[in-house]
Amino acid sequence: EAVRALADIGPDARAAVPALIRALAVPDLSGDAAEALGEIGPDARGAVPGLIAHLDQEEMGGPDTYVRPLRRARGPYSRALLRIGPDALPALNGALADPGSRSPERIAWLLGAFTPPAVQAIPASAGRAVFTASNSTLKPQTFA
Repeated sequence: EAVRALADIGPDARAAVPALIRALAVPDLSGDAAEALGEIGPDARGAVPGLIAHLDQEEMGGPDTYVRPLRRARGPYSRALLRIGPDALPALNGALADPGSRSPERIAWLLGAFTPPAVQAIPASAGRAVFTASNSTLKPQTFA
């Protein structure tokens, strides 16, 4: 109940971000913690790695998810990352380039949900990742 109440408070609950990050590790609380972090918005940027770690628990959206990504995001972790905004891009980019990523399709979807100017804001020194199709599988490629 307390975690849900923090979501209702929204950005003014920014002091609770460290506790909400810890709550991501508790299976019964992680979804509600993600929702609260999303409602806090950009001030919850410290939670991005933990939110990315949970993306493999979400379903992929249908073909219309690109029209209104925030409305169509199917899980609390994706919604939170979209609400945190462009501050999530460098970590998403790094996760996409990681060959051990457990949810590259979801990460690629999230990167695609941001507007091109936001994606271009990723520092060139960090490299940007894109997917190339090869034998019906997606493989990350990086470019500067």
